[in-house]
Amino acid sequence: MMYRILMFVFAIGFFSCSTEDMEPQFKTVDNIDVTMAGKNMVNITADIHFYNPNVVGCTVEKVNLTAFAEGNEVSTIESNSKQEVPAKSEFVIPIKSSVALNKLVEQDNVLGFIAAALKKEVELKFEGTVTVSKGGINFEVPVEAEEVVSIK
Repeated sequence: MMYRILMFVFAIGFFSCSTEDMEPQFKTVDNIDVTMAGKNMVNITADIHFYNPNVVGCTVEKVNLTAFAEGNEVSTIESNSKQEVPAKSEFVIPIKSSVALNKLVEQDNVLGFIAAALKKEVELKFEGTVTVSKGGINFEVPVEAEEVVSIK
């Protein structure tokens, strides 16, 4: 009899637990920094913020983003370095990219880049996905952020 009661309590506890895996949530991109790196290069760095709503941790598997400046594609940001993410917490993925100035000038919007250089501001946009895995299940988290930043 005690065995049946114990099994009943165990079954109720087991089936009432919610273990549904949820996709981590993209929050924002901040700490965007555009700096001159010599005469011919511009460095772009930023922090991408996410929230893991799950009761267990997960792993960032891959970052695949495209950077746009003044509406033109200027760089692809890819990373396969793994990062462990704690349960029910926010996490940050730092990104970095270098862009050749001649790539900016080769684009169709040369006047936009000249105006941006004179203003010392540039409109940056990041689009792509971050792949997060948990227990063999992969989640493709979409990333899309846009901001006007000062060139230092």
